Amino acid sequence: MTSTIETALASLRQARPALLIDDASDPSVGYLVAPASSISEEDVSFIVNEARGVICAAMLESKIRSLHLPMMTAGPIPDSAPDFTVSIEARRGVTTGICAADRARTLRTLAGTVDPRRDLVMPGHIFPIVARDGGVLVRAGAAEAAVDLLLMAELLPVAALCCCLDREGEIARPEALQTLAASHGIPIISILDIISHRMARETFIERVAGAALPTRYAGDFQAIAFRSLNDSAEHLALLKNLSPDSEPVTDP
Repeated sequence: MTSTIETALASLRQARPALLIDDASDPSVGYLVAPASSISEEDVSFIVNEARGVICAAMLESKIRSLHLPMMTAGPIPDSAPDFTVSIEARRGVTTGICAADRARTLRTLAGTVDPRRDLVMPGHIFPIVARDGGVLVRAGAAEAAVDLLLMAELLPVAALCCCLDREGEIARPEALQTLAASHGIPIISILDIISHRMARETFIERVAGAALPTRYAGDFQAIAFRSLNDSAEHLALLKNLSPDSEPVTDP
């Protein structure tokens, strides 16, 4: 059973995790999500012990580019696969890099204003993962969903993201995810919930231009050009005022 978006956002604002469900997978895959900007040593320990997966840092592709992080694989990857960069570490304030305090430090460093030459080293123990600009409406992935949640919560858009595994190292089953959430009071939210929430509340096009378009046989139209805010694709709408007794343009 999922929680409301508002419950998940409230948890993140309080520096507590949310449990994200990728409902497009079969079976569903769960991820613990936490804001990197406020993550603590205790938070990392909890994620390591309860989720058991690799801790990643989900970031917008624009931030990945600004950090000049090389991708882990040089060639194209399937659209459904996560897009990792080379692993990283905070340059200062860490020891071996693997302990909870060190990984928390690296995550907090990533969430701030980062000079990659001064603040980061490679390789390390945190794995950045690309979240496509435009979020779940461009790609319905866990990284995009995690970053979208932080943006909706008005937090810095860098998320600690960790896949939930069972004690045998396999993907945690839905019943195990429900138990994890219930045991620790963690709200559950699905990627589909985030898509629905954004579709209902956001505007995705902008008007670019408009002009009168007279035609010989069909009369006068108004031509309006729109641009998609997600992928910059342009669309043209032709509008015509019809009186109530006008015949339909096409047969029903």
